[in-house]
Amino acid sequence: MHLISIIIPVYNSEKYLIECLDSVLLQTYKNFEALLINDGSTDNSGEICDNFAVKDSRFKVFHKKNGGVSSARNFGIKEAKGEWICFVDSDDFVSDLFLANIFNNDLYFIDFIFTNAYFYNSKLNSIKYKSMKNKKFSTNLFFKEYGIILLDTPWAKFYNAKIVHNNNVQFSHSYAYGEDTIFNLDYIKYCANILTINNCYYSYRDSFLGLSKVFNSFEKELDLYEVILKKITEITELFGYFESRLNVSRLLSLTYVSTYSQRERLRRVKLIKEKFPNNYTNIFTGDSIISEILKFLLKNNLYLFDIFYRWILKQKYK
Repeated sequence: MHLISIIIPVYNSEKYLIECLDSVLLQTYKNFEALLINDGSTDNSGEICDNFAVKDSRFKVFHKKNGGVSSARNFGIKEAKGEWICFVDSDDFVSDLFLANIFNNDLYFIDFIFTNAYFYNSKLNSIKYKSMKNKKFSTNLFFKEYGIILLDTPWAKFYNAKIVHNNNVQFSHSYAYGEDTIFNLDYIKYCANILTINNCYYSYRDSFLGLSKVFNSFEKELDLYEVILKKITEITELFGYFESRLNVSRLLSLTYVSTYSQRERLRRVKLIKEKFPNNYTNIFTGDSIISEILKFLLKNNLYLFDIFYRWILKQKYK
């Protein structure tokens, strides 16, 4: 049986941590180690982790000084002994079939496994996170099918530990958001074959305790997307052309969430257009009349775009 290393970064997550760890404990597939990386929690999270380690020797606890989620995940990677690595956020939970699910498939020559997830909002309404096929792909065919749309998170995925360790694939400490995409782009370039599974055995809580609504500074966010585009270019050279579908809407959000002057807003929007000439229109998706007007103005008249977009935001949030 293959040993799976489940890496769980923990920081002040006592509210949901027991539910998370109980869901891991109940796995029907038994050959796993759960690496609980307590990243300097100041609540009872560390004690909860210790209690699970006493209850079951497969739970291994590491207490460290707070360094952020990337630091915790990298610590877990260093300690992982399994043939496969997966990441579970401490406020999420998994089905008892989460691990067994992947072994219902032929994993011969598979390097990267994507599974689906349920996405819970703040009202505990759930939707299927992404739509994908139950299918094996060569990596170049995977990119032709999905681009990078499935590479935004590390959870509900399984990584070949040899690839991670042999190529020193690590999470970046430089960003408060987007480090997951960089990690996946760094990892996937060493993969030859990919398996996608549409079953939902992972449940993700949207921003209950996580960082999905955290922003870098505008300058840092700009740098992040430039790094991502550079890595996409590297992958394109390895696997052939694919549509990146990179959405830089967070840059626009950082421009309009604060009370900047019109001059500063226009400076930032011009920068977005200059830095990402093939991607900035992806900010507005859908076929609505408003989206089409915004796209047109963004391309052709930034002053009118600024006026119209601010008016749209006021209507939305008033």
